[in-house]
Amino acid sequence: MKLSPRLQAIADWIDRGARLADIGTDHGLLPIYCVMKGITAYTAACDIRERPLQSARNNAAAYGVEDRIEFILSSGLEHVEEGSVDTIAAAGMGGETIVSILSGADWIRNKNMTLLLQPQSKAEDLRHWLDENGFYADRAQLVRDSGRLYLVLRVRWDGGRRRTDPFWLGLLSGDELLGAYAAGLLRRCEKQLLAFRDETDDPAGRKELTELMTRLKCLTEEISGSGRNDDDDCQ
Repeated sequence: MKLSPRLQAIADWIDRGARLADIGTDHGLLPIYCVMKGITAYTAACDIRERPLQSARNNAAAYGVEDRIEFILSSGLEHVEEGSVDTIAAAGMGGETIVSILSGADWIRNKNMTLLLQPQSKAEDLRHWLDENGFYADRAQLVRDSGRLYLVLRVRWDGGRRRTDPFWLGLLSGDELLGAYAAGLLRRCEKQLLAFRDETDDPAGRKELTELMTRLKCLTEEISGSGRNDDDDCQ
């Protein structure tokens, strides 16, 4: 079977022999792929609703691997047994939903746990939560799928608190899609700036936003080869 580019990016980061829980599995394609390729030692397909979980079962049966996947009806990680997995995938959902899922299971605060996350929106909400709860991304990648850019993160826990680079721009340095990603973020920031009523409205937030916009502008100019990244603001 062939995965979509965004799911393939996650599959490529799953260690051989991993014990995987795919949260919000939908059609179960990622677990099915991992079992068929012999990547995982244990594989769970989890969803909050019975209908997509049944769809995953049906797809697994069609590929002849239904008996090699555990199907769990669960709100996030609620019914995933502690110690049963060492790798958790959460894709196809907003950053705030991923935060809700991770917040519900203290047992993921483990240095041997790998989180493969793909926030489709509100990535900054996810970043703030990870920073405040001892998690950090050690790898990031951009993937284009059906005309849309997706951010993929590999996240681990060490218990430390930090302030991560906005939108993981540093980790994405050298990614061939970084220019398009930065340009999209810049457009979003410009819209957010318009929401400020005047310069006295949340000056700290306004300052942080304008600094990020300057960085994004420099990135897009540097990558596009415009030659304007030698401004003082870009040093």
